[in-house]
Formats: sequence, C-alpha cells, structure tokens
Amino acid sequence: LTGTSFAVNTAAIQARVGGSCVAGQSIRTINADGTAVCEVDDGATYTAGAGLTLTGTTFAIPNNVLTAAMHTYGAPMRMPLFPNAPAAACGTDAIGGNEFGSTASTTGVYVSNLFYNEAAAPLGLGTDFTRARLQVQCRGEGIIELFAECGTVPLASITCGGGARPWTTTSAEFVPATAGWNLRVRATTGTLEWAYPGIILY
Repeated sequence: LTGTSFAVNTAAIQARVGGSCVAGQSIRTINADGTAVCEVDDGATYTAGAGLTLTGTTFAIPNNVLTAAMHTYGAPMRMPLFPNAPAAACGTDAIGGNEFGSTASTTGVYVSNLFYNEAAAPLGLGTDFTRARLQVQCRGEGIIELFAECGTVPLASITCGGGARPWTTTSAEFVPATAGWNLRVRATTGTLEWAYPGIILY
C-alpha cells in the first residue's frame, strides 16, 4: 500500500511464468513479470584417454583391444599350465602330466596344474590380477574345465566344437583363484584333442 494505492510486492509475489528458452539454453532466473532470463547450457567436456575413442557421447575400445596404458599391470599375461603334477590323485581322479592329449586317455583326469601343491599352503597368484580366462587349443567335440585344487565346481569351461580343424579358444571371464589350479578334461560326445592349456590374466 502506497498512500491509497495497492500494488503487488514484486519482491514476494511473481507473475505466472510465461518465458521460455530456446534449445541449448536453460532458464537461469525468472523476473517478477514472469519472463525468463536464459543462459547457454553448461555441458561437460569429455576427452578419450589412452586406448579409448570418443564418438559423440560414446566411449569405446578400438577393435576391443586392451592396451598397457589402460591397465595397472600392463598388457594381459598368459600363464601356461605346467605339464607336471605334484600329487597322484584328487580323490579317486588321477592326475596326469601332459600339455597335450585326447579324451580317449584323459577323460575325468586332471592333466595340468598351475602353482599347485597339496602338501603345502596354496601359493596362487594373490590379488595382482582380478580377471582371467582359460585358453586352450582343441580339435573335435568335447568340454574342457578348470578347477581350483580338487574342487567339483569348475571355475571356467570351454566347449570345443571345431571338428577336424584345430583352433584356439577361450572361456568366459572368471575371478582368478588364490589357491591352486588343475585342469581336467571331460568328454561329452565324439572325441576331443587338446593342447597347451593356459590362463589369460588381466
């Protein structure tokens, strides 16, 4: 109230918002009369780091390649499973000692090992690597499984189905065991030949 005149206190009351902003801008403030004060949108700026590409808002790894710059421990490492065995058996299953073989002679047999010793505390690989895959060359039809020590649940599994042509294949990703590892070959149908089992660590 000013004298005998009433008016809207614009410090406390605002008119209906009637303003708007064009695409790419946002409302910064609204005036008492309902008009809008606009500003350009604040968009974050992204830069692709080493080994990455950035297209629009999508990051990608070129050709699905993991580079040394993208991993604390450098490029992935392949550890072969040794062809010798420190124990005669795991329960009723014999442990062999070859880096190659066939299901005709190794069905249900542990055929290779990595840092494994039943008589002492497991050595394992510690926590340097958090992911791993089983890799092997195979020919024919069958399944190759990776077990921790004398376990019954496989850490990884590979189904070989390349027929007569040998090929190298890897399992799905799994968490590396901190105990010992053994490789056991199990036939499903047909025959299977395998060679050079190893673990890809990264």
